[in-house]
Amino acid sequence: TGPQRAPVPFLARRYQRHADRPPNVLRCTVIRARGLQVMDKGIFKKGGSSDPFPTVSVEGAKAKGAVKKATLEPVWLDRFELPAEDPDSTATVQLDDHDLVGASDFMGPTP
Repeated sequence: TGPQRAPVPFLARRYQRHADRPPNVLRCTVIRARGLQVMDKGIFKKGGSSDPFPTVSVEGAKAKGAVKKATLEPVWLDRFELPAEDPDSTATVQLDDHDLVGASDFMGPTP
C-alpha cells in the first residue's frame, strides 16, 4: 500500500513545500448548469440545444468533464482532482459546446 494522504484544507495554510508530504490537491464536483444558451440550431428541430461540457483548471492543470448531448440544463456529477500547490490559487470552470466537426464553441466561464 502507498503512503496515506490526510485531508488538507485548500486555503487553510500558508504555502509551504514539504518533500515528505504529498502535494495539495483540489477536489471538486461539477454538479449542474441551468439556463444555458442555444449553441446548436437544428434544421429540423424547433428551438435548439447545446452539447455542453465543463473544463476545470487550476495552476495550469486542466480536467475535462463529460459531454451532455442536446440539453440546456445538464447534470454532470463529475468529480475532479487537480494538483494545487499554491493555497492562493484560483480555480476556474469553463463551459464549452461540443461539436463533431471543428473546434468546440466557448459558452463562457461560470460566475
